[in-house]
Amino acid sequence: MKFVTREQFLESEAGTHARLELQHMSNSADYDTFGMRANQRGDKENFVERHISYLVKHPDVSPAVYLANLRVMTKAKR
Repeated sequence: MKFVTREQFLESEAGTHARLELQHMSNSADYDTFGMRANQRGDKENFVERHISYLVKHPDVSPAVYLANLRVMTKAKR
């Protein structure tokens, strides 16, 4: 899928699903999603916004595969 703008991505089915999944991960104690990071402009982005930005900048990445990998990488240690 190719998206030109952030708004177009977020209005798509893939974008809507990605945002919901990222928010679920962010709200869940099962995933380590804490911390703010600076983007290229120096602005702070939370977990959801940081990963939405990545998906928008990399339109050839499958959001479903990206989210699956992200779940594995951020799974909280028990």
